[in-house]
Amino acid sequence: MKKKIILAFLLFPFAASGQKDSITDYKPEKYETKFGPSKRHYAYAYFNFLFATPPDENNDAEIFYGKTHSISYGVRYRLKITNFFAVGTGINYTYSVWHFKQTENKKIPTSEIYDKEKIKIHTLEEDIFLRFKTKKKKNSAENFLDAGIYGNWDFSDKRQYKIYTDD
Repeated sequence: MKKKIILAFLLFPFAASGQKDSITDYKPEKYETKFGPSKRHYAYAYFNFLFATPPDENNDAEIFYGKTHSISYGVRYRLKITNFFAVGTGINYTYSVWHFKQTENKKIPTSEIYDKEKIKIHTLEEDIFLRFKTKKKKNSAENFLDAGIYGNWDFSDKRQYKIYTDD
């Protein structure tokens, strides 16, 4: 008889359950943010520091390429409508400085020769865009096609020149 009871315990598995632990069964509600790079809302700030590159030959003004620069700071916002379509807007401020070489063939901004000459431009820029997401390939960054409009307002243009005298 003992052999039959032992055989029954070995052949028929059983489960013993005790009191359930209420702490491990607790599942908090999922908190999903709607703000971030891959989420519905996304905003970010950016900063640019740019240098001018040499143009083609036969230009009307030669510039100092090491000194001529542009600095921009802006904010952009994107609202995802669907998984493949989003709309957005941005605004930025740009400060540009153009340092001109004083040569005989100079025509911009004037043909007069000075010891030093530069132009400072302060600009506000606004853009609105439609973003279409292209198909993402495996293990790659997302690709987008943006279409939109932009406008800028040069709220301050200043031309400075220096003429040295032998005093």
